[in-house]
Amino acid sequence: MEVAHLNIQALFGPYQAPVKAPDLFCKAASDEQLRIERLVQRLERSVKRAFLDFVRAVQSPDVLRDVAELLGRGDIEAALQVVDRYVARMAPVVSEVFLIAAREEVSALASQVRAWAPSTGIAFDPTNERAAALMRDAQLQFIREMTQSQREAIRQAITQGLMDGAGPRDMARQFRNAIGLTTEQLETVDRYRRVLEGGQRVAVYDAAFDYDLRDRRFDPTLQRARREDKPLTPEQIDRMVERYRQRYIAFRAETIAITETGNAISAARQEGFDQITEQIGIPDDQIEREWRVNRDGRERWSHGHMQVSRVQGREAPFITGNGVKMMRPHDPKGPASERIRCRCNQIFRIRKPERNAT
Repeated sequence: MEVAHLNIQALFGPYQAPVKAPDLFCKAASDEQLRIERLVQRLERSVKRAFLDFVRAVQSPDVLRDVAELLGRGDIEAALQVVDRYVARMAPVVSEVFLIAAREEVSALASQVRAWAPSTGIAFDPTNERAAALMRDAQLQFIREMTQSQREAIRQAITQGLMDGAGPRDMARQFRNAIGLTTEQLETVDRYRRVLEGGQRVAVYDAAFDYDLRDRRFDPTLQRARREDKPLTPEQIDRMVERYRQRYIAFRAETIAITETGNAISAARQEGFDQITEQIGIPDDQIEREWRVNRDGRERWSHGHMQVSRVQGREAPFITGNGVKMMRPHDPKGPASERIRCRCNQIFRIRKPERNAT
């Protein structure tokens, strides 16, 4: 099966809300978490929409006609460059997410410190050298990773088409089918087709039910073919595979939205926090950071382990249940196993400064 979720609550028991530190000048943690979750949900929709727009644009008849012409001339590199251009057009959504998240974080933190520093001018500076570098690097990394994964999938599809003796039009269709998928996902879609094409055996049809992303509206068709021991028609197979492909693209859109939005928001909120604490000159002993887990039964074991994980100051790392040190959720220096589809957030708290006795 492609997708499996571990039920952390079954292992750790019901979630116990962490006790709020009484001497911190901040909103209730639940309010802060709700604010961040709403921000994440809103910006995830933007990233998901950008990815699906990319898929639709590259799969449009006009683009595929140009691709078929290029493939007919044997110019595979030019066909790949067509996709590269559409990836570059999609990438600015990463910078947009960063800017929105950073500005909102600074605004939220400002509401804390203005109570005791009302004359302080507080604003996020996107021209700050560090902030500009973070946005630029995040966008370039997104382009590199998307371009590489898409090129690999397309080359694999084209190679298979050449092995099958496909003409330019069929090659363009193979090209279209690879858009939006990784090589591993493309292989899974191909395996699903082979399972459906190997009908008239009960075990084969049973295997088709192991594909979690299949369109279950076709299950009665599969059950009837299994019961009557008859093969599916080519038309039925094509429809089922196409729906499976579309659902896999939707799944990848969700994965990209969760991962890329999480990366950008985490980095942006950290930069917003760094800028505001630097502007005001807040020392480490007034800063507390908390790793907050989104607990819905789909969290990683290693993050679910972090029921209450707080650190003091700017530089202290968090430690996951796997013993991995990370400066924050989505830390780019952390392993992919701790980052992909992570939905954890960091909560910043700033202590009210002690007043000298007079």
